[in-house]
Amino acid sequence: EEEGGGRGRIWGRRVLTPQAAAEAAAARTEQAAVRVIQQTTQKDAGDVLLKEAFMLLSSGNLDGAKLLRYKASLEYKYGNVDMAVELAAFDVAALGGTPPLPSPSP
Repeated sequence: EEEGGGRGRIWGRRVLTPQAAAEAAAARTEQAAVRVIQQTTQKDAGDVLLKEAFMLLSSGNLDGAKLLRYKASLEYKYGNVDMAVELAAFDVAALGGTPPLPSPSP
């Protein structure tokens, strides 16, 4: 027996009709694609900011470099991208160490 909203009832449980299930699957696929695009965009933005932070650090502008590092970390965070190693390399360099520049991830 059909009810409104494209859902039916079987033995007191709600089940999706085949059409509603297909629509839900298509929506999930579209949402996943949007998340991948957002993640890639935010990682790229973070990479640019972190590279600029390293350049400022090498020119002696510690405050500007730290600000860009912070902005990069936010891009990575909101893009759900784990760049802990690269951010730690910056922190070591900011403390006077000389780690190699992080290589951009593919």
